[in-house]
Amino acid sequence: MNNSSQVQPRNHHALPLNTIDWYQIAAEHQLFDEIGFDPKKHVTCPICESAKAFRFSNYRGEGNWICKKCGAGNGAALMHFVLGMSFLEVYECLEGKRGITSKADRKAPVVPLDELSDNEIRRNKIYLKRVWQESKWMRRNDAAWRYLLNRVPLVDLLRLDTQIRLHPALDYIEEVDGKNVSTGKYPAMLEVVRSGNGEFVTMHRHFLTNQGTKAPVEVPKRQMGGIRKLKGAGVSIVSAPNSRTLAVGEGYETMLAVAVAHNYECHVRSYLNAGNLERADIPRADFDRVLIYADHDHRGLQAADKLFTRLKALGFEAEIRIPFKWKSDWADIWCEVCSQLGDVRDRVVTNMHALNSDHPFKLIEQLYATNLVLQYGGDK
Repeated sequence: MNNSSQVQPRNHHALPLNTIDWYQIAAEHQLFDEIGFDPKKHVTCPICESAKAFRFSNYRGEGNWICKKCGAGNGAALMHFVLGMSFLEVYECLEGKRGITSKADRKAPVVPLDELSDNEIRRNKIYLKRVWQESKWMRRNDAAWRYLLNRVPLVDLLRLDTQIRLHPALDYIEEVDGKNVSTGKYPAMLEVVRSGNGEFVTMHRHFLTNQGTKAPVEVPKRQMGGIRKLKGAGVSIVSAPNSRTLAVGEGYETMLAVAVAHNYECHVRSYLNAGNLERADIPRADFDRVLIYADHDHRGLQAADKLFTRLKALGFEAEIRIPFKWKSDWADIWCEVCSQLGDVRDRVVTNMHALNSDHPFKLIEQLYATNLVLQYGGDK
């Protein structure tokens, strides 16, 4: 994953963030009290608390960080999320710190964090082309096929959009002694990421075993550098020509579970992480209604709320749906229910589709006789 889904505030004071000693700031404010500073390792995210998801790279000297769930951002955004400060308070706090110089003193050209440099685009295109040519569309019983069958009960992979490729042996790159080296080759499921109008942007990797399980690596899910930053691009899972309803959420597996629950009767897309979900590129001409299947954590709820507000302003009918368990997503709920229902689950799923295809998880709510789904933003 690269800095595609940027979480960047407006710099109220035109403060040159690359002149700040971010390690000193982090120590003063205990941003990394539990995780340390090693930029070579993925650690627990101080924002969303996802294990082995966060890396503090500081690669532009602006306190840069990246999380496979939250997205990416600079030091000001990190202070905002971890400390609960407004961005105005963050910049007021940073003013006057040692080493700050005026904007005019900067000599090197600055590439906006929301854009890629020409060299990055050229390098990414070469790698994307090679990986594409070495991969094939997912086929029955290959590693990607087995992985998805293992992860999402009752899924019918033949009803999905053709947006999954499989590389037979892709290098897993890690930084060792300051150098990027391949530490092994693994099958890699590649999800094709496209803009709202269908233009290719990048691919998202899941490193696997030939048996269809996650590869034994530290970070099995990684986004590839694209021909641009994500900016709301996503992976289409289901296209339903007769529907103008779109279900959206973060992870591919989460939204695959949602697609199964909806019996593939509405459009379904994954936007990969919370930072990118809140920027989801959804054409108004193609959809009237958007169902936001949020992850139930701080960052997931925040992203869903921001997307909901933006969609309403654009004239969409929008609704947020939240799984009842804290730190869960809809794939967790789906897998738990299917495992508990055992032999009767096929009959229950049929009833779910028949009784309420618009909100299939409602039957689960009835089965448990509890408030399994917390919902706001739309009618019950």
